[in-house]
Amino acid sequence: MKMSATEPTDAVLDRILVRYHDKHREELAWLVSLSRTVEKVHAAHAEVPKGLGDLMAALHEDIEAEMQREEDEVFPLMRRGDAAALAGAVTRMRESHRRHAEGFARIRAATNGLHLPADACRTWTTLYEALATFGDDLRDHIALEDEVLLPRFAA
Repeated sequence: MKMSATEPTDAVLDRILVRYHDKHREELAWLVSLSRTVEKVHAAHAEVPKGLGDLMAALHEDIEAEMQREEDEVFPLMRRGDAAALAGAVTRMRESHRRHAEGFARIRAATNGLHLPADACRTWTTLYEALATFGDDLRDHIALEDEVLLPRFAA
């Protein structure tokens, strides 16, 4: 469901929390673990995504910290419509979105653009499919916040 700029702020925030924050929390720890498994099991393979587990763990940590900050500090101010108190928060959210996109770009680079080797096992295939889905969700999450939510509170 695509949300528009005319949706009430509470509806946009609820959508972000349920569709993106909850889902990211479900997926990220699993993706870190699966990344580490593929890296370990296929360590000798020429196309193994070396360092992928660490890249995923760093992205997980960064996204989790930002989601928690939004939930504890930023979203309550948005629900109250306190634009004056949000000036710095809007800038910080945009910066975190840039970091998250860059983090996922590093993951794409480490995985050769999520291109599987011809002899990839089912676990490796599952990982890359899940990373592709996560990447799409992350992009949509960032777009919803940047294009629909944050303009309401920009200075």
